[in-house]
Amino acid sequence: MFSANDGYATNLCTDGGASHVTACSRPVVQALVGITFLEFLRAQVVGEWFPGSSSRKTLWSVAPGIGVELGL
Repeated sequence: MFSANDGYATNLCTDGGASHVTACSRPVVQALVGITFLEFLRAQVVGEWFPGSSSRKTLWSVAPGIGVELGL
């Protein structure tokens, strides 16, 4: 994931960024599990893991989601 705070990983990031995900550019691993009901209703769970470094904490999140699928 890229952040404008460090010039999209082209400059040194001076912001501490220990607990703020968007403080500096960093790698992210995402996983998604979704299911579709009645061919158009969708439910999903998204997990994200942000690996830590010497100056940043390892962070993670889990978020549910719902939606409608449109077949075009």
